[in-house]
Amino acid sequence: MTKIGFVRGLVVNPVNTATQLDDESLREAFFKWADVAISQSNDLWALCLPFFGVCFLIVMHLHSKGGASLPLMTLLYGSAISSALSFFAGYKLKGSVVYALKESVSKASISIPDTAGMDGLFQFVTFSIGLILFLIALGCYSQTVAKALINTIKGK
Repeated sequence: MTKIGFVRGLVVNPVNTATQLDDESLREAFFKWADVAISQSNDLWALCLPFFGVCFLIVMHLHSKGGASLPLMTLLYGSAISSALSFFAGYKLKGSVVYALKESVSKASISIPDTAGMDGLFQFVTFSIGLILFLIALGCYSQTVAKALINTIKGK
């Protein structure tokens, strides 16, 4: 099967898509894919862990002092829950990659499952939602959130 390639609207030489890689090269590429997927998940964890901790501490501080408005607490709870879901998606992504590696070693053919990609997308989206909710809370209730954060850091 051949495919015609296009460069700036011009037809170029046909590209042969039926070129087969040997098994070792395919496995090498698959293991590199797994390494990239895991490292990207770890990068999101490095951002999500302190962010989740800050959200959690602010929520606990505002609960202990009382007087926080319902919309503010809803935004902060949504942010913390989204961050927690991002953690779970990261764990699931690592499990999906390990399962894919296990399957590739035991089968003659190699296929990259969609679940790992969807888990990575879900991890990114939930972290982004949590960050956006926190920034909305910070923007709309900046004095309350900043005071709670400073008091939490100081241990008050």
